[in-house]
Amino acid sequence: MTDTIEVTKDEESASQVPNAWRYTIKKIADLLPNVEDLKTADVGGFKGVSDDDASRINESIASYGCTLTSLHSDTWATSVVQWMGGYWDVIVDLNTLEEGPSDLAMLLRVRESDGGYVFEIVSVHVP
Repeated sequence: MTDTIEVTKDEESASQVPNAWRYTIKKIADLLPNVEDLKTADVGGFKGVSDDDASRINESIASYGCTLTSLHSDTWATSVVQWMGGYWDVIVDLNTLEEGPSDLAMLLRVRESDGGYVFEIVSVHVP
């Protein structure tokens, strides 16, 4: 049985990614291999990216040199969220075909909005 991870606002320590966000985050990560989809994606709560951001994300993925795949269920054991006093930063470990769990990560910023959440990609990089 999987533990339920709730959304919390703890500025002192990072926690696991809340269950309520995992579906959306997985859908966003699934868009990364074709960054053009990031600009027009219809994923609830996802704030699409600009042309410049799409280009920057594409360059980061290309320079890493591996093929991104869907997030594995074990991603949630190593990905973290931290309340920053007005939003959450979420670091999601990405998976590649060649490596499985990789060093490449997606940084998201999540804000509350009208009873829901807005997700924004900040970067894709090796921390």
